[in-house]
Amino acid sequence: MLSAQALGVIGGFNVLGSLFFGWAAGAGTPLVTGWIGETFGLTWLAMLGGVVLGLAAGLVQGATPGGAAVRRCRSARVEHQPPRRPDA
Repeated sequence: MLSAQALGVIGGFNVLGSLFFGWAAGAGTPLVTGWIGETFGLTWLAMLGGVVLGLAAGLVQGATPGGAAVRRCRSARVEHQPPRRPDA
């Protein structure tokens, strides 16, 4: 449940930040893309899109099996037991 809460907090701040900067600039996403395009050029703008897409794909690939495991086990509690050592 901790990972879901962390993703929820990150998503909440992402939404709030987008709303604030969209309100502050009157544009939202073009604010960031325009700044990247002006500062670094269009090559870096394409790279930014690839990085964002890669991060989103990684989030989905990590959260989906985690959610399935929690649903299957009906608990998010993970117990770790160190391996037993054979008697010497």
